Amino acid sequence: MNIIIFSKDRACQLDLLLESFKNVHITANNKIVLYTFSSDDFKDGYSKVRQKYPEWQFKLQEGEIKNYLLESLTSELTMFLVDDNVFVNSFCIDSKVRMLKENKEILCVSLRLGKNISYDYMNDRKINVPEINFDGLFLWKGQEGCWGYPMSLDGHIFRTADILPIIKKINFKNPNELEWQLSCNPPDKKYMVCFLRPVLTNLAINKVQKWNNNRHGNAPVYFLNRQYLKGKKIDLEDIIEKEKDFNSTHEEIGIKLI
Repeated sequence: MNIIIFSKDRACQLDLLLESFKNVHITANNKIVLYTFSSDDFKDGYSKVRQKYPEWQFKLQEGEIKNYLLESLTSELTMFLVDDNVFVNSFCIDSKVRMLKENKEILCVSLRLGKNISYDYMNDRKINVPEINFDGLFLWKGQEGCWGYPMSLDGHIFRTADILPIIKKINFKNPNELEWQLSCNPPDKKYMVCFLRPVLTNLAINKVQKWNNNRHGNAPVYFLNRQYLKGKKIDLEDIIEKEKDFNSTHEEIGIKLI
């Protein structure tokens, strides 16, 4: 499996995501962080996180993001993540991967969905949870919000053969544009599969891009980076404790620095 994380100016939050992998049972032979930064201070943050997690391959994006991405898609399956994701529940992915490999009508495995996801944070509205069978299988077409959005980069696992031809054809300059283009060109497969309880969430506490106007909180990235360089980090256990109250794929919550 390829695991590809997109990151910009968020070494502190990236550290949290990589730390949360201790709760994850996934075998991946290609673990890549594709990152960029806007100042020397953020560069120093990435230097620190690189030293802390030498098992990850860090690729500094200095040219077209598409070229970096294409050269990274070398394994049968691909999981996309972004740096404000965090794993909040322990799990083993084997059964879901087996379903993805055996049932060609499954488009992806979603790690961010579960039966408790009944609120669309980005649009501030309640959404209906579709009928999900005991294996986590559901029909995604026609569903509301995140339930009808299979091409997310927030913890979705795809067959590389399904997405590679699309990525080769489309044009994009950043991960947000990549996701939008993928969402406009989904493979013609009718199912998604998820866990009954999400194992991953997105901490919507700040924004680092100007491509869209996504709703977000107010935890400045420069402040978090400065605290990270001073030796502090976001408390993972505090977030895991709060997970019992989550009902959306994106959560705007208070964070604790330790």
